[in-house]
Amino acid sequence: MKKLTSKQCTDKTDYVHILEEAAKNVDAAITTFNHVLQDARPAVEQALENYNDALLQVREFCEQVAIDQQNFFDDKSEKWQESDRGQVYQGWINEWSNIVLEDAEVALPDKVEVPDLSDPDILKDLPEKVDTIG
Repeated sequence: MKKLTSKQCTDKTDYVHILEEAAKNVDAAITTFNHVLQDARPAVEQALENYNDALLQVREFCEQVAIDQQNFFDDKSEKWQESDRGQVYQGWINEWSNIVLEDAEVALPDKVEVPDLSDPDILKDLPEKVDTIG
C-alpha cells in the first residue's frame, strides 16, 4: 500500500474533526469548572475558618478540663495519687492534656490547566501516501 484509500482519507479527516470538537469541549468544560471553582472558593475558605475557630474553642475546653482534673489530682494525698485509682486518674488526665487537634487545611487549586490537545494536528499532519525515492 503506497497511499491511503479514499475511505481512509475521509475517515482521517472525520477523525480530525471529531478530535477538534472534543478538544473544544474539554477546553469549554475546564473553563466552566475554573469559574465554578473560583465562585466556590470563598464558601470553602469560610467553612474552614469556621471549623478552625470551633476547633480553637475545643482546644481551650480540653485544656481547661485537664487543668481541673490536675487540680483535683493535686488536692489528693500522695498515697491516693500513687494508688491504682490515682494512676488510672492520671491516665485520664494525660488523655485530655495530650489531645492533638490540628487545624483543617485544604489545598485549593487556583485553576485546572487545559491539557495539551494537539492530537488533531498530529493526525492531520500524517502523510496520506508514502514518498517515493527516485
